[in-house]
Amino acid sequence: MVASYWQNQLGAARRVVKPPEGCRTDFEVMLEVARRLDRPVPHETLDAWLEAGLPQGAPSLTELRARGWARMPWPAVAWAGGFAHPDSRFRLLDTLSPPDPVDPEYPLRLLTSVRRGALHSQILPEEHTGPLPVRVNPAPARAIGLDDGAPVRVVSRQGQLKGILRLDPCLHPELVACPRGGWLEHDQGVNAATQAVLTDMGECAAFYATQVRVEHLLSIQAESPQGTRVLPARGHPPAGGEISVTSSPSAGT
Repeated sequence: MVASYWQNQLGAARRVVKPPEGCRTDFEVMLEVARRLDRPVPHETLDAWLEAGLPQGAPSLTELRARGWARMPWPAVAWAGGFAHPDSRFRLLDTLSPPDPVDPEYPLRLLTSVRRGALHSQILPEEHTGPLPVRVNPAPARAIGLDDGAPVRVVSRQGQLKGILRLDPCLHPELVACPRGGWLEHDQGVNAATQAVLTDMGECAAFYATQVRVEHLLSIQAESPQGTRVLPARGHPPAGGEISVTSSPSAGT
């Protein structure tokens, strides 16, 4: 069952091919999560769940499946009568919340960008090729001798990611960018380092609010027993031009 923004039609999605062995529907996943958390389930079957989700004015689930789609009694033009203000006009934001202060221990901000060839985590295991690319502006990277291809890890107060440094002159020097959607079991799950933060308006996920630092590793598999080099923000090397060293390979996690 599918609907789209600003479309006054409702469609019944039909199976095109048989799913591979082991694949589960969203409903089956929901049931298993509820079972593990010992939570009640309001609908015992998939059809009961779909029927409960039908909007007012829709045909029955059986009729919708038979017809394939149905036109709904919804406006064809969004907000044709205006907005909920005395003059019916839309209001743009005239103020923005100030950004969080920069944490000196985590001076960079993590961006988790959408992959060009995948939707969210719909990536096959064999498509997880190579380490996770970690894009950083060349100025802060080379300030401490890191070059393209260096093994690094991205550390936040939530966790850490390991990957390969990729220099990107188009990226702001205070940002770190990694592609989202990779699987945790293939060491490409960016949620391992992303903090669970809500936006101050709308209560949405604040995906780009995680502050991080980038540390140099001797390799993806093994870390230096002497410590790790820390990538500073804003393109400035540590005081005296020396490389900062942390005593523990797992510092910050």
